[in-house]
Amino acid sequence: MVRTGHAQELYDFEAQQRFQNQLFPKTASEIRLLITHPAFEELLFVPLSRLPYRAAFWIFLGMNCALVWLSLELLKPKLAVLTGHSRWFPLMLVASFFPISRTIQQGQDSILLLTLLAGAYVMLDQERFWWAGFLVGCGAFRYQIVVPIALLYLLWQNWEFVRGFLTSAGIAALVSVAVVGIKGTIMYVQYMHAISLGMISETDMMRYANSPRCMLNLRGLISAILWERAPHWTSEVLILVASLAVIVLAARMKPSFPLAVLAASLVSYHFLAHDASVWLIPIIAASSGGWALDAFLAVLMLVAPFSGAAIWEGINSHAFLAAIPAVLLFAVWTMRARTRLSPATPSRWSRTARRRP
Repeated sequence: MVRTGHAQELYDFEAQQRFQNQLFPKTASEIRLLITHPAFEELLFVPLSRLPYRAAFWIFLGMNCALVWLSLELLKPKLAVLTGHSRWFPLMLVASFFPISRTIQQGQDSILLLTLLAGAYVMLDQERFWWAGFLVGCGAFRYQIVVPIALLYLLWQNWEFVRGFLTSAGIAALVSVAVVGIKGTIMYVQYMHAISLGMISETDMMRYANSPRCMLNLRGLISAILWERAPHWTSEVLILVASLAVIVLAARMKPSFPLAVLAASLVSYHFLAHDASVWLIPIIAASSGGWALDAFLAVLMLVAPFSGAAIWEGINSHAFLAAIPAVLLFAVWTMRARTRLSPATPSRWSRTARRRP
């Protein structure tokens, strides 16, 4: 749509359906491919749009595989404790993690976000805070995840990180407005309201091929618990209160990037199975921290997103159950922080393991 001069209609639901019917007439009635990301990201796909769909898919699949490798390379120092037991562990970790395969299968961009966050993690270790924030801001195509991360670093008073984030996220916002125009930007805001706060009935969910019960976060859990048991506004208020509680609790803890990613995933308003690719960061931190309970919950986080496979069973998906281990890990880190132990601080066991040849 951007390449053919229809950028201002990018967030027009009827226009999206019209283009999908033209390109994929056989599947348009069964699968709805909605455009829900800021417009600047669409520029990345313009070159691919000039190719046949099959060729573009395979090229993007190759790019995702390359990004998985890059992410593992960036996270390799964090895997030092675990790779001491098996040099094949990183590969097995990725191969067994459902969100990674779901991202590759669907041609999603969650692995790109994982790579940016892994790079930011490295920059933070090197105390290059501005560049860490800049890389996180480049992930503004998933602003529902990166904004809470930036908010936590704001509350932690890391001003360099915040300035870096505002630089890249601000550029992304300006480019998005330039692509779709003011009218298109207003349509985007209205569109986001329709598929989030405005998603009240199952009819709305069928229309937009989305459901809160498909979310692996607080929204998914609370929506599922209160579904048809309480008014819609009650769920929204509880989601807001729970999200604020997570941010406040995290802000009172020692700054930790895995903690920020975990908290952001819980409060993110949209967090589907493929979005959980970013869980690799807190999973690795919990697995290598030397705490048996953390490692157990990390394993649960590793396998739980398999329930996200039910996402294609319709709006009655039980993918929200995969959020439970993440909530428990956050609770454990919160309670440990009250005893002045950082979730990312290795114990005596992990320090000993690092010294082993």
